[in-house]
Amino acid sequence: AAHCFKYVSNPGLWRVRIGEYNLLTHEDRERDVQVQEIIMHPGYKARQMNNMDNQTLHAKYVHDIALVRLYQDTLTVPICLPLPHLNQEKNVEEDLMPSSAKKQ
Repeated sequence: AAHCFKYVSNPGLWRVRIGEYNLLTHEDRERDVQVQEIIMHPGYKARQMNNMDNQTLHAKYVHDIALVRLYQDTLTVPICLPLPHLNQEKNVEEDLMPSSAKKQ
C-alpha cells in the first residue's frame, strides 16, 4: 500500500521479510532483504474527508498501491491469490501458501 511509504519513503529504511509463514516462530527459510527502490502509483493521493472516523481505508486513499524493488533476487516463488469466484469457505491460508511450504 502506497500509504505505508507516505512519511517514510527512504528505501534504505525498509526491509522485506521473505519466506515468512508463521509470525510466532522463526523459520529457517526466513530472511530480510533490503529495499532498493519504492515505486508509488503516480496517481496515489489521500482524499480530504471531513469525518475520517467512519471511513474505510479504501475510501481514504486513491490508487493506494506501491511496488518495491529489492537489492537481490530472492529466488522465491510468488503466491497466487484465489480467484474471486472460488468458495470463500475454503482454507484460504492453504491456498495462498506456495506449494513448497505446504506441510505434507
